[in-house]
Amino acid sequence: MTRPARRSVRAAAALLAALAWASLTPPAGPAAAGGADPGAAGATLELVSQTPWAAVDGRVTIGVRVGAPVPPGTDVRLRVGPRVSTLDELEAVNDRDAVRGRILSQVYVPFADLLSDGTDAYLVVGLGRTSDALRLAVSAAGVYPLELALVGEDREVAASLLTWLVVTGDEPVDPADATRVAMVWTVERAPVRGPDGAADPEAVAELAPGGRLADIAQLLDEAAGVELTLRLGPETVESWSVLADEDPALEPGLGAVLGAATRRQTQLLPSPYVPIDLTSLEAADLGGRLPEQMVLGSDTIERLTGVTPDPRTMLADPVDPRTLERLRGLLVDRVVVPAAALEDGTTPTAPFELAAGDGRVRAVASNYSADDLLGGAGSTAQRVQRATAALAVPALGDGAPSGVVVTTPPRWQPDVATVGAFVEAIRRHPLIRPVTVDHLFDAVPAESDDGETTARDLAPHTPAPFPLTRAAYDDAAQDLASLRSTVGADDPGVERGERALRLALASTNDAGEASALLGVVDTEVAALRDGVSTIRKRVTLTARRADVPLTFVNGTGRPVSVRVELASSKLLFPDGRSRVVTLPPGNHTERFAVEARTSGTFTMTVALVSEDGRLPIGPPTRLTVRSAVFSGAGAALTVGAIVFLLAWWANHVRRTRRARRAAGAP
Repeated sequence: MTRPARRSVRAAAALLAALAWASLTPPAGPAAAGGADPGAAGATLELVSQTPWAAVDGRVTIGVRVGAPVPPGTDVRLRVGPRVSTLDELEAVNDRDAVRGRILSQVYVPFADLLSDGTDAYLVVGLGRTSDALRLAVSAAGVYPLELALVGEDREVAASLLTWLVVTGDEPVDPADATRVAMVWTVERAPVRGPDGAADPEAVAELAPGGRLADIAQLLDEAAGVELTLRLGPETVESWSVLADEDPALEPGLGAVLGAATRRQTQLLPSPYVPIDLTSLEAADLGGRLPEQMVLGSDTIERLTGVTPDPRTMLADPVDPRTLERLRGLLVDRVVVPAAALEDGTTPTAPFELAAGDGRVRAVASNYSADDLLGGAGSTAQRVQRATAALAVPALGDGAPSGVVVTTPPRWQPDVATVGAFVEAIRRHPLIRPVTVDHLFDAVPAESDDGETTARDLAPHTPAPFPLTRAAYDDAAQDLASLRSTVGADDPGVERGERALRLALASTNDAGEASALLGVVDTEVAALRDGVSTIRKRVTLTARRADVPLTFVNGTGRPVSVRVELASSKLLFPDGRSRVVTLPPGNHTERFAVEARTSGTFTMTVALVSEDGRLPIGPPTRLTVRSAVFSGAGAALTVGAIVFLLAWWANHVRRTRRARRAAGAP
């Protein structure tokens, strides 16, 4: 076969292989190539596709895009560096962005020999002992740095990039040896709706197509069939559901999130109703409010999805010993913590234990955030290959199966193309197995010292200031409880107050926002105080005991239950000094039994308070009472005087009659 014929055959094979792998690493937009010669103006080299892995003696297909015309005589140089056996070694090579030091294999291929579709160029590289004319001498399983460079006839580098070869052995990989990768995705943001139900326009933009949360929803839909762990913000998803009823454009994103939550491959983690930094909550002495937040959060998610979040496993980021003790009290016995929270600064790839009060909880450390794993320079294909190479390194070691946890950062703004390509790459990767957090705990042996699970310590952590104080929150909560006892739990004002208290605990608030939310309760209480009063008037008692009519005004527009408290130094109250009265809207008169202790004019104070007696409702009202009856002592004296006068008169009449009879005697 002639040389041109051989070139045509190789080019055709390269194109077919490139098309076969195109779905794994779709092309991305132009990106700056690492290692470009500053003197080569406009020269860039971009990786657009690559075989994610290959067996020893297999083949790798690579697609590149060049950002400028390639001069005649330009070659593509492929240079393979030594195998990396640890993540630290891999990161060190990534930081250099080039293969340096010992070179395992190096080949050159004329750029003109690459098959081009007019935009991209492709080449097929054999490995190990293949008979390919273009072959890299890589003969053992492992992860190897691979540098691609455009070099001119003068052997000067015009542009270069660093990618990675992932090579498996001759035999199929045992699934038990694959790196277990637990992806923990969070769908959450600062509260979407305020106490009155009004939505934050910025939040709505995140929920709408093209928005941040809608992008995550799209990726969740694309990840169907892949095991992952999902943490939903209850307030976020609840508000999304409410707003989707009003705006159909929000329904697809919501449907994707709810659909992901109900898949059998998804583990659903619990979360407080609103985003809360648990360490800050504890530092503010408000940790006692966490159980109600957790119960409300789980109830909300269960109502929306039909799935109960796993109550025993939780993401704790940030974390400190006090927080762990609180979580253990809530029966949480498995936690995901950031690797940076560990005192020794290491990043474990196996479960371990952390002290939690007088006990322990099992833990895994998040090795990467999604942005750290998939970020950095380069195209989508280059970043995905770099990420999968990092996850494959533990699987090619000689130790026990390893586990890696990847979490999403706060306010995660995913690169949809890169994350989608990454999910597709690990879906079928022989060295990477996506699992849930619970499956990672079950499948990866824990670290051990002499047969005992390794106990690690947390590094010191200084919590961020919480946006409100316990005293302020407790006062508002007590006022709301009093309001509830007065107007009922279903009252719109109570519902606004309850929502305001829930939102006030969000760590995303600043001090002013938290104070304004507590002020919602003050506003509702003030409306009650201003709307209910007693009509001032004079009361006349014409008997020692009487029922006094008191008239109340209820201008709130709804029934109100109040406790009426009476006080007077000149009156007794046979039925008690206080009574709970339900006041309908408008004017209402109630009668209260009183007993006068004396005659004259004096005052009686009428105070209205909440049913629980804690919350004053309006100022006390003083009524003037005029008693026109005698007192008990005066009545006794009067009766005695009358009896005395009657006795005296009877005696006087008898004496007079005797005197007359005596005067008329002979």
